Amino acid sequence: MRPFVAPLLLACLLATPALAAPSGVVKDLRKHAARLGAVRGVVEGDDPRLTKAAELIEAVAKEGSADAAKTLLALTRAPFPSPSVEVTLAELSRDALATMEGKEARAVVYKALKKAIKRPAAALPLAEVVGGWPTAESAAALAPLLLSRDERAVKAAARALGQIHLKESVGPLVDAFVTWQKRGGDPVEVIGRALYDATGQPLTKAADWRKWWGEVGKTWTADMRPKVADGDGTKTRPNHFQTGENPKFFESLEVKSRRIVLVMDVSGSMHIREYVKDPGEEGEKGAGTSLGAPVPSEDPDAEGYTPKKCTFHQCPAARGRKGATCPSDEKLPAYYSRMNRLTRAAQKLVRVLPKGTKFNMVAYSTEARTWKGKALIAASGSNKDKACKWLESLSEGGVTRSNTAVDLAMTFLQADTIIFVTDGAPTSAAGKPLDEKQVTEFLAEIKRKNRTRKVKIDVIAIGEGSTDFASELAEQNEGQYLGVD
Repeated sequence: MRPFVAPLLLACLLATPALAAPSGVVKDLRKHAARLGAVRGVVEGDDPRLTKAAELIEAVAKEGSADAAKTLLALTRAPFPSPSVEVTLAELSRDALATMEGKEARAVVYKALKKAIKRPAAALPLAEVVGGWPTAESAAALAPLLLSRDERAVKAAARALGQIHLKESVGPLVDAFVTWQKRGGDPVEVIGRALYDATGQPLTKAADWRKWWGEVGKTWTADMRPKVADGDGTKTRPNHFQTGENPKFFESLEVKSRRIVLVMDVSGSMHIREYVKDPGEEGEKGAGTSLGAPVPSEDPDAEGYTPKKCTFHQCPAARGRKGATCPSDEKLPAYYSRMNRLTRAAQKLVRVLPKGTKFNMVAYSTEARTWKGKALIAASGSNKDKACKWLESLSEGGVTRSNTAVDLAMTFLQADTIIFVTDGAPTSAAGKPLDEKQVTEFLAEIKRKNRTRKVKIDVIAIGEGSTDFASELAEQNEGQYLGVD
């Protein structure tokens, strides 16, 4: 269970000896934060209590003292019973810290970042703050984070350094690019974009970056950077920095990460059979597909074709529930079921995962279960074979408890990307769809957990899975969203 900070404890946290003799506005913010420690549930952004918090945070930032910086820094880390209060106060405090220009205030953040180098969860929000201060001191504080073993920390440092258009930031980025292009994965994409943002150079190969920096590094200044931010430049941003092509899931969702958790819906509705041929499977009319798809006994596209009603034992329509309908066509071979489509797509992805990738898989319906424990597994040839056999063993059944799946996926601490597949709206254990309030609370809790994790959540929605929940899950967690038939 998550340990929440009670109002009194929160007040103590924000009134440590290091924060002695606070000013009036700092005292007011601490008291208000303590009161917010008693709030539970989701709080809307226009709630007067959050509005007041925003005003106090802005006032504290304007004070500009070291004491003010320590107070805001504490709020970026403090847990609250309400996920929306916690996330809102953390984001407001982080943004307010970025506006502080005083030397003493910035020294507080630099010191905190230095201490957090080996603790990515603490370092990530600090990197965002320091990236807003375009100084050589900021570049020096961020550079060690590029050497972290945690890919999320590397990406956070790269994004921040990309905002600092100084040679002190470019040199470390070039070195990191050379290292990560050899390793592959999402970090090289982020570092490549950061280098382009900082320098305007559309280079994509490590050798080219090394050569260019060797020629201009000693004399380069931001004034030499081509104008590209306003769209007037003649150079365009490259969109691919890997040495090879990235694998794709369902032929469209590009998988750039090398630390992946694949989360797959195996609920009862995945039994539905539909005459859908995924890209790459299309063949000549009536001739099956390039992957050997069976030809239906009757042409589903022919005039007068009549589908056969669903017979799946868990389907409400098949069981005669009043008002229940099902789009499944039992005349079609099982090949065309959503479960089989997902299995083929997942196997195809697993087979082409690049060297150096680590992954795991979660299958969920009423309960969620992993393929192999709670660690990421190297994508070796033998492990790929084992993963594909496990995928073949999956069968559809149960309800769509998306929350158990996401919660389990978030326990993979090495992962920086979750690919979440669903064909329906999230439900309770009894199969009842979550109402709007419950969905909002679910999304807020995910955002809270991901506030310091910074895991990208890509979403693939099959059929009825194209819901507001699915699109917001991707949008709120910096992921891609793909709807498929």
